[in-house]
Amino acid sequence: MVYDITRIVGDLMNQKAFTLMELLAVVILLAILAAIATGAYYNHLSKSRQKSFEMAEKTLVNDVKNAYADCLSGANNNFCNSHPDFGYQNETIYLKELISTGYSERIKNPYNTDSYCDEDLSYIKVTSNNTNANNQDISYQVCLVCGDNRSSTCSN
Repeated sequence: MVYDITRIVGDLMNQKAFTLMELLAVVILLAILAAIATGAYYNHLSKSRQKSFEMAEKTLVNDVKNAYADCLSGANNNFCNSHPDFGYQNETIYLKELISTGYSERIKNPYNTDSYCDEDLSYIKVTSNNTNANNQDISYQVCLVCGDNRSSTCSN
């Protein structure tokens, strides 16, 4: 079979193809969609980190409540011995103490998972007007410090 080169070239020239403007429009649309998706991803990531931080704060409150319950039930451990009037006065309990007595674990920094929250600067203030164990008027103020991020309740 012998092909006529001019005929083949002519057929190729007559084929319909995308113009440069059409290709440019597609690329621009894809760039816009990628920008929207990236923005939505980072917004979701930021909200997830904030929720993880709030969950860590709630976990600390639960850890202190568990320690308080143990002390009320007559537990004889380092934590209860260090806080004989726990729940009846205002106290500041540092995360480091909760970890060393086994009531808490190290907390990963939600904003940088290669690091942990600061055990020496993170604390819970237990405030009470109680005069006896039957009055449950106790409030817990958490100050969690993870890198540059701090709880809104931290006092400097």
